[in-house]
Amino acid sequence: MQSLYNSVPVRSSPDWVVICTDRDSLHKIQLDQIEKINKTLSNTLTSHSLDSIHDIIMNLFSALPFLLILELASASASAVRVHTQQDRHLLQDSSCALFRVVLTYEPTEDHPNGHEEESWVCEFSEQDNNRSLNGRLVEVVESSAVAAVLANATSGSSMMWMSDAILHSQKSQMSIPENAHVEIRKVDQDRSRSTGTTGTLKTLVVRLTDGDNTPVDASADQLKNDIFDDSPSLKTQMEACSYGKLEIEPFIGETMNEEYISNGVVDVKMDHSMSVSTSACKVVNAAINAAYEQLGSFKDFDLLMFCIPPGKGFPISVGWCNGKYSFYNNEWCGSISTQMHEVGQNIGLASSGSDRTGFMGSGYGDSFDLQMCYNPQKNYQLGWYDDKAETINPLDGVGGREFILNGVSDYNNKNDNALVVLRLDQLDDVQDYYVGFNQAEGINKGTREDKNMVTIVRKEKGGCNEYGESMKVASLMPGDKHVISGFNGKEDVEISFLSLSNGDAKIAVVGGDSDVVTTCEDTKKKKEKFKRKGNGRKKTCKFYAKKKKCDEMVLTGMDDGKYIWEVCEMSCDRCGV
Repeated sequence: MQSLYNSVPVRSSPDWVVICTDRDSLHKIQLDQIEKINKTLSNTLTSHSLDSIHDIIMNLFSALPFLLILELASASASAVRVHTQQDRHLLQDSSCALFRVVLTYEPTEDHPNGHEEESWVCEFSEQDNNRSLNGRLVEVVESSAVAAVLANATSGSSMMWMSDAILHSQKSQMSIPENAHVEIRKVDQDRSRSTGTTGTLKTLVVRLTDGDNTPVDASADQLKNDIFDDSPSLKTQMEACSYGKLEIEPFIGETMNEEYISNGVVDVKMDHSMSVSTSACKVVNAAINAAYEQLGSFKDFDLLMFCIPPGKGFPISVGWCNGKYSFYNNEWCGSISTQMHEVGQNIGLASSGSDRTGFMGSGYGDSFDLQMCYNPQKNYQLGWYDDKAETINPLDGVGGREFILNGVSDYNNKNDNALVVLRLDQLDDVQDYYVGFNQAEGINKGTREDKNMVTIVRKEKGGCNEYGESMKVASLMPGDKHVISGFNGKEDVEISFLSLSNGDAKIAVVGGDSDVVTTCEDTKKKKEKFKRKGNGRKKTCKFYAKKKKCDEMVLTGMDDGKYIWEVCEMSCDRCGV
């Protein structure tokens, strides 16, 4: 650190000192150091008049690049208040809520499917909103030391406490000095700001007009249709993919400032002009401040979707992981793919990179009427299909196993013994694998790649129910195999796509040198009867097998188009076929 090179005592009680430094970071200054400097310089200035001391101070103000005036209380050095030039402000003993924020950008030559950037944002309390922040939110400048501390944080349920921090209000950023003390503290569950994956989320859409009176292109009625009413829309598709476990409900009622909202959409004017290129964080702050001033506290809203007017520099969208905010650049507010992606962030889902089998992948900005859900890793994390999800360790000594996979569109309709997602648990590694069948029908008919294939996805970090990016490692057609080398740091695991029949995808998972242990059983229960054709009588699997009718086709009911042996696999002795 460069030494402090000027200090001028102005009055004796309390002590006032002028301290100048040409560094952008502020280090904590001990009282004894300041007193020593004051004493030394006081001796050298005894021959100066008060007028000349005043002139010295004024020259310092005009000549030095970064000036801080500190009032030091005689009792404690921890109560320092700082006034700065160049919009820098010192905070001490402060805390804020941490959120992982993802910015999604349009395709470019270097990123033909678009790309995402992530950063940590600190949200100060409503009481701290006037602390020269120009808003409640600041982006955390991540030095290597700060990044190491943030590695222990969980978006939406962690607070960061700092002994010292510097706010750069014009940039909406916060940097933390190297010698500051920083702690990550877990928020109590009932105080957590995380958004759940089940239940009802009361949702308010904020249609913004900027400081130049430029509004969002879509009308309030159009936004209501695009987000709540249309098929598909955020509301209808989220409820379809979750089978009603997560409902998006437009907020209707009075806000804290007694403004009545009748349809889940409200018009708000902000001071910021979108014709001026600036950081996304500044636009976000301007939007939140304007909405807060008009509506009051946000405590009655589970989701707040901000539609930003057209202008310069703002990305396609911005999403808060495990938080209530999402932001959309003008027309993208009406894109279901963008809505499902950003609200996916709100409910704890991370990016799927270039995996376009589900909404958390990149490159869907132009998809305004897309029926699709999420990939196998997200399906496991969401918990919507828990009764058809299973976890195994393929190296547990049990041997190879067979499974039937169904797509999400068949979750409620087909084989009770089928899975929607199979998790392969690496006990000594955070990178688990997830296997699913990407059936391109019904609620998932718009999936953009690997239609009707078995997909294998690896979660890069985070526990099975936590935020973490995923990567698709393989897509299999019937007859294909994929080998995971050194599973759990030990032996190889082979996944084979054995067959596909009427939406039932049969796979085998074999670890090491194990043989396949066939888990063969009839689809129908032991004494369950069913018709082979419309005018026939209902019979059991055992009856059809005894009468040698296994190769005949079912021509009626839910199994229409299947061979009897596909329904009665064990009775017909067709295990592994």
